[in-house]
Amino acid sequence: GGAGSSSSGEVLASAGQVFLNIKKVFRRCSNLTRGKTLLALHAVFTRVLKAYASKLNTRAQSAGRILGDLKKKEKDKDKDAAEVSAEYRCLCLIVNTAEYCSETVGPLGESMRRMLDVNLREQVDAAETEDEFASLVTAALTTLVSGLEARTELVTGIIKINWGALELVGDQSTYVDSCKAALLAAVPRVHATVSENYFRFFCDKFAGSVAPKVYGAVFRCKRFSDTGAQQLLLDAHAVKMLLIDLPTYTTARETAVASGGGLVGASAVVPASYSRLVTREMGKCEALLKVILSPADGLAETFRALLPGGSIADFRLVCELKGMKKTEAAAAADAMARGGGASRGGGAVGGGLNVGGVGSSGGSVARSSRVTHADISGTEHASASAVPAPSPGAAIASAAAYVAAPEKAAAFGFRLRRPPLVAVSSLAALLVVGLGSLRRAEALAGELGGVLPQGDLRGRIHDKNTVPKNAGGVDGEDAI
Repeated sequence: GGAGSSSSGEVLASAGQVFLNIKKVFRRCSNLTRGKTLLALHAVFTRVLKAYASKLNTRAQSAGRILGDLKKKEKDKDKDAAEVSAEYRCLCLIVNTAEYCSETVGPLGESMRRMLDVNLREQVDAAETEDEFASLVTAALTTLVSGLEARTELVTGIIKINWGALELVGDQSTYVDSCKAALLAAVPRVHATVSENYFRFFCDKFAGSVAPKVYGAVFRCKRFSDTGAQQLLLDAHAVKMLLIDLPTYTTARETAVASGGGLVGASAVVPASYSRLVTREMGKCEALLKVILSPADGLAETFRALLPGGSIADFRLVCELKGMKKTEAAAAADAMARGGGASRGGGAVGGGLNVGGVGSSGGSVARSSRVTHADISGTEHASASAVPAPSPGAAIASAAAYVAAPEKAAAFGFRLRRPPLVAVSSLAALLVVGLGSLRRAEALAGELGGVLPQGDLRGRIHDKNTVPKNAGGVDGEDAI
Protein backbone atom coordinates (compact mmCIF):
# COMPACT_ATOMS: atom_id res chain seq x y z
CA GLY A 1 0.00 0.00 0.00
CA GLY A 2 0.91 3.66 0.03
CA ALA A 3 2.51 5.56 2.85
CA GLY A 4 1.36 8.31 5.13
CA SER A 5 3.16 10.40 7.70
CA SER A 6 3.19 10.65 11.44
CA SER A 7 5.27 12.18 14.20
CA SER A 8 7.61 9.19 14.02
CA GLY A 9 8.11 9.45 10.25
CA GLU A 10 6.55 8.03 7.10
CA VAL A 11 4.25 5.05 7.74
CA LEU A 12 2.27 2.61 5.63
CA ALA A 13 -1.15 3.96 4.66
CA SER A 14 -2.73 0.66 5.69
CA ALA A 15 -1.99 1.46 9.35
CA GLY A 16 -4.02 4.66 9.13
CA GLN A 17 -6.89 2.77 7.51
CA VAL A 18 -6.89 0.11 10.25
CA PHE A 19 -7.08 2.64 13.06
CA LEU A 20 -9.62 4.79 11.21
CA ASN A 21 -11.98 1.84 10.90
CA ILE A 22 -11.42 0.88 14.55
CA LYS A 23 -12.24 4.45 15.60
CA LYS A 24 -15.48 4.50 13.60
CA VAL A 25 -16.71 1.17 14.98
CA PHE A 26 -15.70 2.15 18.51
CA ARG A 27 -17.70 5.40 18.39
CA ARG A 28 -20.82 3.73 17.06
CA CYS A 29 -20.78 0.92 19.59
CA SER A 30 -19.94 3.17 22.58
CA ASN A 31 -23.04 5.26 21.77
CA LEU A 32 -25.19 2.13 22.09
CA THR A 33 -23.66 0.26 25.02
CA ARG A 34 -20.95 0.45 27.65
CA GLY A 35 -21.24 -3.07 28.93
CA LYS A 36 -19.97 -6.50 27.90
CA THR A 37 -20.70 -5.91 24.22
CA LEU A 38 -18.21 -3.03 24.14
CA LEU A 39 -15.71 -5.18 26.05
CA ALA A 40 -16.15 -7.93 23.45
CA LEU A 41 -15.46 -5.34 20.78
CA HIS A 42 -12.14 -4.58 22.46
CA ALA A 43 -11.21 -8.26 22.10
CA VAL A 44 -12.02 -8.02 18.38
CA PHE A 45 -9.79 -4.94 18.05
CA THR A 46 -6.97 -6.82 19.74
CA ARG A 47 -7.26 -9.75 17.30
CA VAL A 48 -7.32 -7.39 14.31
CA LEU A 49 -4.22 -5.51 15.47
CA LYS A 50 -2.29 -8.71 16.20
CA ALA A 51 -3.20 -10.03 12.77
CA TYR A 52 -1.96 -6.77 11.24
CA ALA A 53 1.32 -7.08 13.17
CA SER A 54 1.68 -10.64 11.89
CA LYS A 55 1.17 -9.49 8.29
CA LEU A 56 3.82 -6.80 8.71
CA ASN A 57 6.22 -9.35 10.18
CA THR A 58 5.64 -11.71 7.25
CA ARG A 59 6.36 -8.89 4.81
CA ALA A 60 9.55 -7.99 6.69
CA GLN A 61 10.75 -11.59 6.48
CA SER A 62 10.04 -11.60 2.75
CA ALA A 63 12.15 -8.45 2.35
CA GLY A 64 14.96 -10.12 4.27
CA ARG A 65 14.91 -13.10 1.88
CA ILE A 66 15.05 -10.81 -1.15
CA LEU A 67 17.99 -8.87 0.28
CA GLY A 68 19.81 -12.12 1.04
CA ASP A 69 19.31 -13.52 -2.47
CA LEU A 70 22.61 -12.63 -4.14
CA LYS A 71 21.96 -14.74 -7.26
CA LYS A 72 19.64 -12.07 -8.67
CA LYS A 73 22.39 -9.54 -8.08
CA GLU A 74 24.67 -11.41 -10.45
CA LYS A 75 22.00 -11.95 -13.16
CA ASP A 76 20.60 -8.43 -13.57
CA LYS A 77 22.33 -5.75 -11.53
CA ASP A 78 20.06 -2.86 -12.56
CA LYS A 79 16.83 -4.73 -11.82
CA ASP A 80 18.28 -6.08 -8.61
CA ALA A 81 19.36 -2.61 -7.47
CA ALA A 82 15.84 -1.22 -7.97
CA GLU A 83 14.26 -4.16 -6.14
CA VAL A 84 16.74 -3.96 -3.28
CA SER A 85 16.13 -0.23 -2.88
CA ALA A 86 12.37 -0.90 -2.66
CA GLU A 87 12.92 -3.58 0.00
CA TYR A 88 15.09 -1.26 2.10
CA ARG A 89 12.34 1.33 1.96
CA CYS A 90 9.70 -1.28 2.83
CA LEU A 91 11.62 -2.40 5.93
CA CYS A 92 12.07 1.20 7.05
CA LEU A 93 8.33 1.85 6.63
CA ILE A 94 7.54 -1.30 8.63
CA VAL A 95 9.77 0.04 11.43
CA ASN A 96 7.95 3.38 11.42
CA THR A 97 4.52 1.73 11.12
CA ALA A 98 5.16 -0.66 14.00
CA GLU A 99 6.30 2.25 16.15
CA TYR A 100 3.19 4.25 15.20
CA CYS A 101 0.90 1.32 16.04
CA SER A 102 2.65 0.70 19.36
CA GLU A 103 2.18 4.35 20.31
CA THR A 104 -1.49 4.38 19.20
CA VAL A 105 -2.63 1.14 20.85
CA GLY A 106 -2.10 2.55 24.37
CA PRO A 107 -4.38 5.60 23.96
CA LEU A 108 -6.97 3.38 22.25
CA GLY A 109 -7.04 1.14 25.33
CA GLU A 110 -7.41 4.16 27.62
CA SER A 111 -10.37 5.41 25.58
CA MET A 112 -11.97 1.98 25.84
CA ARG A 113 -11.55 1.96 29.65
CA ARG A 114 -13.22 5.36 30.01
CA MET A 115 -16.25 4.24 27.99
CA LEU A 116 -16.76 0.92 29.76
CA ASP A 117 -18.71 0.39 32.94
CA VAL A 118 -16.58 0.71 36.07
CA ASN A 119 -16.73 -2.99 36.90
CA LEU A 120 -15.36 -3.95 33.44
CA ARG A 121 -12.50 -1.49 33.10
CA GLU A 122 -9.87 -3.71 34.71
CA GLN A 123 -10.37 -6.31 31.97
CA VAL A 124 -8.95 -4.01 29.29
CA ASP A 125 -5.24 -4.59 28.76
CA ALA A 126 -3.43 -3.24 25.69
CA ALA A 127 0.11 -4.01 26.94
CA GLU A 128 0.37 -7.30 25.04
CA THR A 129 -0.56 -5.68 21.74
CA GLU A 130 1.87 -2.84 22.37
CA ASP A 131 4.64 -5.36 23.00
CA GLU A 132 3.75 -7.15 19.75
CA PHE A 133 4.41 -4.02 17.72
CA ALA A 134 7.50 -3.09 19.75
CA SER A 135 8.95 -6.52 19.02
CA LEU A 136 8.17 -5.99 15.35
CA VAL A 137 10.27 -2.80 15.36
CA THR A 138 13.27 -4.74 16.64
CA ALA A 139 12.66 -7.64 14.23
CA ALA A 140 12.44 -5.32 11.21
CA LEU A 141 15.62 -3.47 12.17
CA THR A 142 17.43 -6.78 12.70
CA THR A 143 16.27 -7.94 9.26
CA LEU A 144 17.51 -4.67 7.82
CA VAL A 145 20.91 -5.23 9.41
CA SER A 146 21.24 -8.84 8.24
CA GLY A 147 20.08 -7.92 4.75
CA LEU A 148 22.61 -5.13 4.39
CA GLU A 149 25.31 -7.33 5.88
CA ALA A 150 24.61 -9.95 3.19
CA ARG A 151 24.79 -7.27 0.48
CA THR A 152 28.24 -6.08 1.58
CA GLU A 153 29.66 -9.60 0.98
CA LEU A 154 32.58 -8.81 3.29
CA VAL A 155 33.06 -12.34 4.61
CA THR A 156 32.84 -13.87 1.13
CA GLY A 157 35.32 -11.33 -0.21
CA ILE A 158 37.87 -12.12 2.51
CA ILE A 159 37.59 -15.89 2.16
CA LYS A 160 37.82 -15.90 -1.66
CA ILE A 161 41.26 -14.26 -1.78
CA ASN A 162 44.39 -16.43 -1.65
CA TRP A 163 46.25 -14.34 0.93
CA GLY A 164 49.24 -16.65 0.82
CA ALA A 165 49.91 -15.91 -2.84
CA LEU A 166 49.86 -12.09 -2.70
CA GLU A 167 53.18 -10.53 -3.65
CA LEU A 168 52.44 -6.81 -3.39
CA VAL A 169 50.44 -4.61 -1.02
CA GLY A 170 48.29 -2.19 -2.98
CA ASP A 171 45.22 -0.07 -2.37
CA GLN A 172 42.22 -1.50 -0.56
CA SER A 173 40.83 -4.65 -2.16
CA THR A 174 37.87 -4.62 -4.54
CA TYR A 175 35.58 -6.30 -1.99
CA VAL A 176 36.03 -3.24 0.27
CA ASP A 177 34.89 -1.02 -2.61
CA SER A 178 31.87 -3.28 -3.11
CA CYS A 179 31.09 -3.00 0.60
CA LYS A 180 31.22 0.78 0.40
CA ALA A 181 28.87 0.78 -2.60
CA ALA A 182 26.40 -1.45 -0.73
CA LEU A 183 26.47 0.86 2.30
CA LEU A 184 25.90 3.97 0.18
CA ALA A 185 22.94 2.25 -1.51
CA ALA A 186 21.19 1.52 1.77
CA VAL A 187 22.30 3.63 4.74
CA PRO A 188 21.28 7.08 3.41
CA ARG A 189 17.76 5.76 2.74
CA VAL A 190 17.53 4.29 6.23
CA HIS A 191 18.83 7.53 7.74
CA ALA A 192 16.24 9.57 5.84
CA THR A 193 13.28 7.33 6.70
CA VAL A 194 13.50 6.06 10.29
CA SER A 195 13.74 8.16 13.42
CA GLU A 196 17.15 9.16 14.76
CA ASN A 197 16.93 6.77 17.71
CA TYR A 198 16.22 3.80 15.48
CA PHE A 199 18.92 4.82 13.02
CA ARG A 200 21.41 4.86 15.88
CA PHE A 201 20.19 1.41 16.93
CA PHE A 202 20.63 0.25 13.32
CA CYS A 203 24.23 1.54 13.19
CA ASP A 204 25.13 -0.08 16.52
CA LYS A 205 23.63 -3.42 15.49
CA PHE A 206 25.31 -3.39 12.08
CA ALA A 207 28.79 -2.54 13.39
CA GLY A 208 28.39 -5.00 16.26
CA SER A 209 27.44 -7.76 13.79
CA VAL A 210 29.97 -7.11 11.01
CA ALA A 211 33.16 -6.78 13.09
CA PRO A 212 32.99 -10.24 14.75
CA LYS A 213 32.25 -11.85 11.38
CA VAL A 214 35.29 -10.20 9.82
CA TYR A 215 37.32 -11.54 12.76
CA GLY A 216 35.92 -15.03 12.17
CA ALA A 217 36.54 -14.79 8.42
CA VAL A 218 40.29 -14.40 9.06
CA PHE A 219 40.34 -17.83 10.72
CA ARG A 220 38.50 -19.32 7.73
CA CYS A 221 41.31 -18.38 5.36
CA LYS A 222 43.93 -21.01 4.48
CA ARG A 223 47.31 -19.33 4.90
CA PHE A 224 48.81 -15.85 5.01
CA SER A 225 52.05 -14.58 3.62
CA ASP A 226 53.42 -11.44 5.28
CA THR A 227 52.26 -9.47 2.23
CA GLY A 228 48.78 -11.01 2.44
CA ALA A 229 48.46 -10.21 6.13
CA GLN A 230 49.59 -6.62 5.51
CA GLN A 231 47.01 -6.25 2.71
CA LEU A 232 44.18 -7.61 4.87
CA LEU A 233 45.30 -5.33 7.71
CA LEU A 234 44.98 -2.40 5.32
CA ASP A 235 41.53 -3.65 4.24
CA ALA A 236 40.43 -4.07 7.86
CA HIS A 237 41.39 -0.48 8.59
CA ALA A 238 39.41 0.68 5.54
CA VAL A 239 36.36 -1.29 6.74
CA LYS A 240 36.75 0.24 10.20
CA MET A 241 36.68 3.74 8.73
CA LEU A 242 33.58 2.87 6.67
CA LEU A 243 31.82 1.70 9.81
CA ILE A 244 32.88 4.76 11.82
CA ASP A 245 31.48 6.99 9.07
CA LEU A 246 28.15 5.12 8.98
CA PRO A 247 26.15 7.71 10.99
CA THR A 248 27.24 10.43 8.52
CA TYR A 249 25.75 8.67 5.50
CA THR A 250 22.90 10.90 4.36
CA THR A 251 21.01 11.33 1.10
CA ALA A 252 23.02 14.51 0.48
CA ARG A 253 26.24 12.54 0.87
CA GLU A 254 24.96 9.78 -1.45
CA THR A 255 24.19 12.38 -4.11
CA ALA A 256 27.58 14.03 -3.70
CA VAL A 257 29.45 10.73 -4.06
CA ALA A 258 27.36 9.66 -7.07
CA SER A 259 28.14 12.93 -8.84
CA GLY A 260 31.85 12.62 -8.16
CA GLY A 261 31.85 15.41 -5.63
CA GLY A 262 33.46 13.40 -2.86
CA LEU A 263 31.98 13.25 0.61
CA VAL A 264 30.60 16.78 0.63
CA GLY A 265 27.20 16.90 2.25
CA ALA A 266 28.04 14.77 5.26
CA SER A 267 26.82 16.88 8.14
CA ALA A 268 25.95 14.29 10.79
CA VAL A 269 28.25 13.86 13.77
CA VAL A 270 29.57 10.44 14.77
CA PRO A 271 28.63 9.73 18.42
CA ALA A 272 31.71 9.15 20.57
CA SER A 273 30.28 5.95 22.09
CA TYR A 274 29.61 4.54 18.61
CA SER A 275 33.13 5.37 17.47
CA ARG A 276 34.53 3.58 20.53
CA LEU A 277 32.35 0.55 19.78
CA VAL A 278 33.68 0.25 16.21
CA THR A 279 37.28 0.90 17.26
CA ARG A 280 37.07 -1.75 19.97
CA GLU A 281 35.44 -4.43 17.80
CA MET A 282 37.51 -3.86 14.65
CA GLY A 283 40.61 -3.44 16.85
CA LYS A 284 40.32 -7.16 17.62
CA CYS A 285 40.55 -7.95 13.89
CA GLU A 286 43.57 -5.68 13.50
CA ALA A 287 45.26 -7.20 16.56
CA LEU A 288 44.74 -10.72 15.13
CA LEU A 289 46.38 -9.72 11.85
CA LYS A 290 49.28 -8.11 13.71
CA VAL A 291 49.83 -11.38 15.56
CA ILE A 292 49.88 -13.22 12.22
CA LEU A 293 52.45 -10.69 10.98
CA SER A 294 54.71 -11.12 13.99
CA PRO A 295 57.78 -13.46 13.88
CA ALA A 296 57.22 -17.12 14.73
CA ASP A 297 59.95 -16.85 17.36
CA GLY A 298 58.10 -15.51 20.39
CA LEU A 299 54.66 -15.82 18.77
CA ALA A 300 53.06 -16.98 22.02
CA GLU A 301 54.13 -13.81 23.87
CA THR A 302 52.84 -11.62 21.05
CA PHE A 303 49.55 -13.53 20.96
CA ARG A 304 48.99 -13.07 24.69
CA ALA A 305 49.97 -9.40 24.58
CA LEU A 306 47.67 -8.45 21.68
CA LEU A 307 44.87 -10.99 22.16
CA PRO A 308 44.61 -11.47 25.93
CA GLY A 309 41.20 -13.05 25.53
CA GLY A 310 42.33 -15.48 22.82
CA SER A 311 41.97 -19.22 23.40
CA ILE A 312 44.49 -22.00 22.87
CA ALA A 313 42.40 -23.11 19.87
CA ASP A 314 42.75 -19.61 18.40
CA PHE A 315 46.51 -19.77 18.89
CA ARG A 316 46.70 -23.10 17.10
CA LEU A 317 44.76 -21.65 14.16
CA VAL A 318 47.07 -18.62 14.09
CA CYS A 319 50.04 -20.97 13.84
CA GLU A 320 48.40 -22.74 10.90
CA LEU A 321 47.61 -19.42 9.22
CA LYS A 322 51.30 -18.56 9.46
CA GLY A 323 52.11 -21.69 7.46
CA MET A 324 52.95 -24.21 10.18
CA LYS A 325 51.97 -27.83 9.68
CA LYS A 326 49.04 -29.04 11.75
CA THR A 327 51.32 -31.18 13.93
CA GLU A 328 53.66 -28.23 14.58
CA ALA A 329 50.73 -25.94 15.35
CA ALA A 330 49.24 -28.51 17.73
CA ALA A 331 52.58 -28.91 19.51
CA ALA A 332 52.95 -25.14 19.85
CA ALA A 333 49.41 -24.87 21.23
CA ASP A 334 50.06 -27.68 23.72
CA ALA A 335 53.24 -25.97 24.88
CA MET A 336 51.35 -22.72 25.37
CA ALA A 337 48.59 -24.54 27.26
CA ARG A 338 51.19 -25.97 29.63
CA GLY A 339 52.55 -22.47 30.20
CA GLY A 340 55.57 -22.86 27.94
CA GLY A 341 54.54 -19.88 25.86
CA ALA A 342 54.70 -17.64 28.92
CA SER A 343 57.53 -19.15 30.89
CA ARG A 344 60.78 -17.42 31.74
CA GLY A 345 62.88 -19.82 29.74
CA GLY A 346 61.16 -19.96 26.40
CA GLY A 347 58.03 -19.57 24.32
CA ALA A 348 55.62 -22.01 22.75
CA VAL A 349 57.10 -21.51 19.32
CA GLY A 350 60.62 -20.43 20.25
CA GLY A 351 62.70 -18.68 22.87
CA GLY A 352 60.66 -16.22 24.88
CA LEU A 353 61.40 -13.07 26.86
CA ASN A 354 59.23 -11.88 29.70
CA VAL A 355 59.46 -8.13 30.15
CA GLY A 356 57.60 -6.50 33.00
CA GLY A 357 55.64 -9.67 33.68
CA VAL A 358 53.99 -10.02 30.24
CA GLY A 359 52.59 -13.51 30.03
CA SER A 360 54.52 -14.43 33.16
CA SER A 361 53.32 -16.12 36.30
CA GLY A 362 56.24 -14.72 38.22
CA GLY A 363 55.43 -11.03 37.90
CA SER A 364 58.13 -8.52 36.96
CA VAL A 365 61.64 -9.57 35.96
CA ALA A 366 64.79 -7.90 37.23
CA ARG A 367 66.73 -6.00 34.57
CA SER A 368 70.41 -5.76 33.87
CA SER A 369 72.51 -3.13 35.68
CA ARG A 370 73.69 -2.03 32.24
CA VAL A 371 70.47 -0.04 32.00
CA THR A 372 70.42 3.04 34.23
CA HIS A 373 67.64 4.85 36.00
CA ALA A 374 67.65 7.42 33.19
CA ASP A 375 66.72 4.67 30.74
CA ILE A 376 63.80 3.11 32.60
CA SER A 377 62.00 5.39 35.01
CA GLY A 378 61.16 3.94 38.39
CA THR A 379 63.08 0.64 37.97
CA GLU A 380 65.66 -0.49 40.51
CA HIS A 381 69.01 -1.80 39.30
CA ALA A 382 69.91 -5.46 39.52
CA SER A 383 73.03 -7.43 38.87
CA ALA A 384 73.80 -8.47 35.33
CA SER A 385 73.56 -12.10 36.34
CA ALA A 386 70.01 -11.74 37.64
CA VAL A 387 68.50 -12.28 34.19
CA PRO A 388 69.74 -14.76 31.57
CA ALA A 389 70.59 -13.14 28.25
CA PRO A 390 67.48 -13.15 26.02
CA SER A 391 67.62 -14.64 22.54
CA PRO A 392 67.51 -12.29 19.52
CA GLY A 393 64.23 -13.91 18.46
CA ALA A 394 62.62 -13.11 21.80
CA ALA A 395 63.81 -9.52 21.58
CA ILE A 396 62.35 -9.26 18.10
CA ALA A 397 59.04 -10.68 19.29
CA SER A 398 58.84 -8.20 22.15
CA ALA A 399 59.68 -5.24 19.91
CA ALA A 400 57.28 -6.50 17.23
CA ALA A 401 54.49 -6.76 19.79
CA TYR A 402 55.17 -3.15 20.78
CA VAL A 403 55.09 -2.02 17.13
CA ALA A 404 51.83 -3.89 16.63
CA ALA A 405 50.12 -2.18 19.55
CA PRO A 406 51.82 0.86 21.10
CA GLU A 407 48.95 1.13 23.57
CA LYS A 408 50.17 -2.14 25.10
CA ALA A 409 53.50 -0.50 26.05
CA ALA A 410 52.48 -0.25 29.69
CA ALA A 411 52.20 -4.04 29.80
CA PHE A 412 55.93 -4.25 29.19
CA GLY A 413 56.68 -2.06 32.22
CA PHE A 414 58.11 0.88 30.25
CA ARG A 415 57.07 4.52 30.49
CA LEU A 416 57.86 6.18 27.19
CA ARG A 417 59.17 9.71 26.80
CA ARG A 418 59.83 9.51 23.06
CA PRO A 419 57.62 9.20 19.93
CA PRO A 420 56.65 5.56 19.24
CA LEU A 421 59.07 4.74 16.39
CA VAL A 422 62.07 6.28 18.18
CA ALA A 423 61.03 4.54 21.37
CA VAL A 424 60.81 1.18 19.59
CA SER A 425 64.30 1.63 18.13
CA SER A 426 65.55 2.49 21.61
CA LEU A 427 63.67 -0.48 23.05
CA ALA A 428 65.34 -2.79 20.55
CA ALA A 429 68.75 -1.42 21.52
CA LEU A 430 67.90 -1.70 25.21
CA LEU A 431 67.01 -5.35 24.85
CA VAL A 432 70.20 -6.13 22.99
CA VAL A 433 72.48 -4.39 25.50
CA GLY A 434 71.97 -7.39 27.74
CA LEU A 435 73.48 -9.57 25.01
CA GLY A 436 76.83 -7.81 25.41
CA SER A 437 77.55 -7.92 21.68
CA LEU A 438 77.45 -5.13 19.11
CA ARG A 439 77.39 -7.66 16.32
CA ARG A 440 74.19 -9.18 17.68
CA ALA A 441 72.69 -5.70 17.98
CA GLU A 442 73.40 -5.06 14.31
CA ALA A 443 71.92 -8.45 13.40
CA LEU A 444 68.80 -7.61 15.38
CA ALA A 445 68.53 -4.28 13.59
CA GLY A 446 68.61 -6.17 10.30
CA GLU A 447 65.94 -8.63 11.42
CA LEU A 448 63.74 -5.76 12.58
CA GLY A 449 64.00 -4.13 9.17
CA GLY A 450 60.75 -5.71 8.03
CA VAL A 451 58.93 -4.65 11.18
CA LEU A 452 59.86 -1.00 11.69
CA PRO A 453 62.01 1.72 10.05
CA GLN A 454 65.61 0.98 10.91
CA GLY A 455 67.03 3.38 13.45
CA ASP A 456 70.70 4.07 14.11
CA LEU A 457 71.14 1.47 16.82
CA ARG A 458 74.92 1.78 16.74
CA GLY A 459 74.66 5.37 18.00
CA ARG A 460 72.56 4.23 20.97
CA ILE A 461 74.91 1.46 22.18
CA HIS A 462 78.15 1.98 24.07
CA ASP A 463 81.27 -0.11 23.76
CA LYS A 464 80.29 -3.72 23.13
CA ASN A 465 81.99 -5.04 26.27
CA THR A 466 81.72 -2.25 28.86
CA VAL A 467 79.27 0.39 29.91
CA PRO A 468 80.43 3.27 32.13
CA LYS A 469 78.93 3.18 35.61
CA ASN A 470 77.39 6.62 35.30
CA ALA A 471 76.06 6.15 31.79
CA GLY A 472 73.01 4.28 30.51
CA GLY A 473 72.92 1.77 27.71
CA VAL A 474 70.98 4.34 25.66
CA ASP A 475 71.96 7.94 25.01
CA GLY A 476 70.15 10.45 27.20
CA GLU A 477 68.43 12.25 24.33
CA ASP A 478 66.94 9.01 23.01
CA ALA A 479 66.22 7.44 26.39
CA ILE A 480 63.11 5.44 27.05
